[in-house]
Amino acid sequence: MDFDEYRKFKRLYESMRKGDKTEVIRRYAMMSEEPSSSMTVCEDTVLHMAINMRHESIASEILKHHIKDPGTLTRKNVFGDTILHEAASTNMTKLVKELLEKEPLLLSMPNKYDEMPLFKAAQFGHIEMFKLLAGEVENEGPEKAKHHLSRSDKTNILHMTILAEFFDLAYMIAKKYPCLVAAKDGKGKIALQLLSSNPSAFKSGSSYGLLKSFINYCVPDDDAERKDSSGEEDRYKGMLDGDQEDVDGDKARDSKLPQMLKVFVNFFFMIIQKISSVLRKMNQSLWSLFRKGDLLPSLISLS
Repeated sequence: MDFDEYRKFKRLYESMRKGDKTEVIRRYAMMSEEPSSSMTVCEDTVLHMAINMRHESIASEILKHHIKDPGTLTRKNVFGDTILHEAASTNMTKLVKELLEKEPLLLSMPNKYDEMPLFKAAQFGHIEMFKLLAGEVENEGPEKAKHHLSRSDKTNILHMTILAEFFDLAYMIAKKYPCLVAAKDGKGKIALQLLSSNPSAFKSGSSYGLLKSFINYCVPDDDAERKDSSGEEDRYKGMLDGDQEDVDGDKARDSKLPQMLKVFVNFFFMIIQKISSVLRKMNQSLWSLFRKGDLLPSLISLS
């Protein structure tokens, strides 16, 4: 790309940051070719940029009427993320439907960490997005579906939602994919071990009931004890598309965790004090600033 094209791209980028849809489309149309991915630090396409900057309507308009090169739809950035990875991370359900209609192959394209778009939806705790993508994945069949549930380091979507403290989604995943309950990550830990090593997860209030319901599901005892231990299962079953398993399905699970583990986790409920967990939110905020190009100016203003 020559200097003139670079100057056009710079003006396009500035318009994108402002969210000026009309100006973005006008600037994009003035470019003789699709902007090179080397024009941005993260090697993003114009659609990547629009999604990262949370301009769903701009991304949708470009997708529908202004794509210069069809190959742009499957182009990856420096992290190996496609535009569907980005849209899944930012919870743009309408745009995701449009993307899958335009290019179905995006659903099964992994990034450099072997993460599928479904994994990104779980990582960021987007329940509606997760339901949407999970439904699309199911249409591929059970054999292909399993590749969407974990990444290269053996971390699966249940591990990830627990680490990110999205316990409502974690509970949903445990019900929908019972095979993940006893699955180990790269360090040999199952989901409940990750949960028990996170003190900030054990806090008072409504999350207590959800965590207890999650643990009772993951560590089955007898039906009576499970229903008596706070009755939270009925409270949260509305979050699921439907009951995926009945009592017989629970008993037929691949493996049952030892009763001692249930005692161990319940012990944590009694002794661990409430601890704030703000680092994750800080990391997400800094990452968002970095992708928008606002991080450096923010740091300079603090100096």
